[in-house]
Amino acid sequence: MDLDTIIQEYERTEITALWIHDRIQNRHYNILSIVEACPIEQQYSLPIESLDKNGEKVPFVGISLDQERTLYLRREFKETAEEGLAYFRGPRMMENVAIVSFDHLILDPPAEVPVLTKETKYPSTALEHILPRRSVAFRVCALFEEKQATLHQLTEQDFAKVAFLTKQYLGYDLSIYKEFIGAVLLALPNPYLRLVNILGAPEHTAIIAAFYERMGKSMIGGEIEICDIHIYGQGFHLRKRITNQRMLISLPYMPTRFKVRLFDAKSQLVYENEIAFMQAFHLNMQMANTVRKFKRLTGKESYKDFRRKLRKPKLESKGV
Repeated sequence: MDLDTIIQEYERTEITALWIHDRIQNRHYNILSIVEACPIEQQYSLPIESLDKNGEKVPFVGISLDQERTLYLRREFKETAEEGLAYFRGPRMMENVAIVSFDHLILDPPAEVPVLTKETKYPSTALEHILPRRSVAFRVCALFEEKQATLHQLTEQDFAKVAFLTKQYLGYDLSIYKEFIGAVLLALPNPYLRLVNILGAPEHTAIIAAFYERMGKSMIGGEIEICDIHIYGQGFHLRKRITNQRMLISLPYMPTRFKVRLFDAKSQLVYENEIAFMQAFHLNMQMANTVRKFKRLTGKESYKDFRRKLRKPKLESKGV
């Protein structure tokens, strides 16, 4: 499915751009741009604002790098998702500012085929740290600089100010993820689901899969795939049709780690995650304090003046 078709599933766009204005060349160089297509019910992100020298509110923040360059961060809210796709493909405009690149950009993955991430609410990879925090997975297309020319233009002092702005307004330190310097990301959150919840039901040797659907969307008719993960290979593999928003799915046995994948009615992969169940233990500990007894004796029994009695703690554990 091509991006022009996928983008129709979204209502609007949020574009967050970090760039450097070089006043000598009068050009605006992209440091990082993130284009997020938003479903209809998704709440708006917070605007990025500051006060100018006259005390008036402006829709961006800026910090001077030196006498010739200023670093800017801005977030724009577009009324259609197509505007976000147009920004990704270029030319890139923030209000009346043309954002350009130091280097030639290459598409990754090629042919505008988006790659699927895991949920970004609890990020584990560099890409998941960069993307907005959401309870669902993203499909992502990216443009990276071929020779990382922008990265080589920045000094250590520049990176310190990049870190300051991104930590304060975006929630992460971009200077840690230097591979994304100069990149443009198109982030497409799950168009069907706003949350997936997988719970264990060991008394039934099953899992409970709950699908929280977006407004006007449905996963009914799609499929859920469950694969047991073993250190030395794969265990069982199940694939069942989704017939309800909440399903009890029986398993051959209760795994400790397994992979869940969701496919829509068109067999497009829209969700993938690894889930671990911890085995529960009941621990019963009885602790006794050390007991010291003092007894005063006379004569030959004086070596018994001090007697210590120690009762060892009893430890009982039972696994379930």
